[in-house]
Amino acid sequence: MRNAHVLFPLLIVACTAPPAPPEGKDELSAQHAALGQRCDSLLLALVDDAYGAAVLISLHDTVILSAGYGFIDSAHRHAPTDSTLFNLASISKSFTAVCIAQLEAQGLLHRSDTLTRFFPDLPADKRWITIEHCLTHTSGLAQNYAADGTRTLDEAVAAIGRDTLDTLPGTAFRYSNENYELLAAVVEKVSGMPFEAYVRAHVLLPAGMMRTKVWSDLARPSPPEVAAFTRVIGPEVFGVNWGYIGSGGIYSCTSDLHAWFHALRDGAILSPAQLDTLWAPRVPMSVGHMARGWFVSETNGTTGDLDTRQ
Repeated sequence: MRNAHVLFPLLIVACTAPPAPPEGKDELSAQHAALGQRCDSLLLALVDDAYGAAVLISLHDTVILSAGYGFIDSAHRHAPTDSTLFNLASISKSFTAVCIAQLEAQGLLHRSDTLTRFFPDLPADKRWITIEHCLTHTSGLAQNYAADGTRTLDEAVAAIGRDTLDTLPGTAFRYSNENYELLAAVVEKVSGMPFEAYVRAHVLLPAGMMRTKVWSDLARPSPPEVAAFTRVIGPEVFGVNWGYIGSGGIYSCTSDLHAWFHALRDGAILSPAQLDTLWAPRVPMSVGHMARGWFVSETNGTTGDLDTRQ
């Protein structure tokens, strides 16, 4: 694959507020249109041909802007749209956390379960790692990409098992893809389904994310369907690769991420109580807290802010 030498940020902003009273709808619609035009003007000025961005902004449940800027390929042939797929990288971890919460709600696992319940052959230093530790990046595993290139669950778990812990489980925050690859392996063991098939059936489709794909769906991702990568990635990386399962392998677009936001908010894939459990602050950070699959913080001391890490 040729290096595209461009950056592809993907942004979705979704704000909620009480619906406008009937007598104020026309005025509110005019305000939304004006705000959308203002945002569009700002983005046109900010994004040049060296970048590609798909942007969707929703306010009061109304999409006030859905547009693409720049190009998604180095030849400048393809502009991004609301259906252009971008690799979500670590935003994929929030989908894995939702899978774990669904299975916990069914009584099939608990956050306090140690990984040895599912993988009894883990080495002694990892026998006390729990699902909760993996959800909150407190397992002690570091970002060593141990599972990259492994093609089966057993190979991935064994490779991560051979990795060295940075800290004792439960004692410190260490961000690591390996935590979420282990969680994906747990989902596969408990559900009896390949992880990516479980995500598709129990998260993506119920959320209405019809365009979204998983890593193994795309043997050679390329424009115009998929935004080009900013670096050269060899063909051997694609297909089934546990270095991208659970931790960073989902591709989505702004229209589907808008559906994802609504599915979470409206209880389509988790109950409000289950979602609150995922979003509850757990591990203090320099800014905000690590929750389960999300980072949480406050804006101006009042407004909640949720994000994952790219």
